[in-house]
Amino acid sequence: MYKVYQVKMGDTLESIANMFNMSISELKELNGIDYIMVGMPLVVLNDANNWYKVYKVKSGDTLYNIASENNISLGDLVAINGLDKDSYIYPNQEILIPNTNYKVYVTRRGDNILDVLKNMNITFSELVKENPQIMLMEDQMLIYKM
Repeated sequence: MYKVYQVKMGDTLESIANMFNMSISELKELNGIDYIMVGMPLVVLNDANNWYKVYKVKSGDTLYNIASENNISLGDLVAINGLDKDSYIYPNQEILIPNTNYKVYVTRRGDNILDVLKNMNITFSELVKENPQIMLMEDQMLIYKM
């Protein structure tokens, strides 16, 4: 969902925000900054793989309904968005939903790599292609193309 980008000569807040499909205010807020310097590491959206789509919450929506309408489990929806199943959502709030050709697996306590591969029904090389950093810690979100 996020990655680190190192500021290069000639970069501006605007050019970096545009490069990662973010607003300048999102970039500033995410990093707690007002300015940038060459060499500075910045946290930016990692949408290079187009894993997610942004859903804007409508009046009357519930997390359960959003999950059902998008064919995703409630557990995965809340994990992806750093929410709890009882979290309050409000109109115009933006939440992430995996694109239709991607699935998400959230690791559980005690998972090993064989458990993950079996649950995801993929090979190790397929897993690493989409998830270059796998730690197998509880609640790590792994994504895979169906």
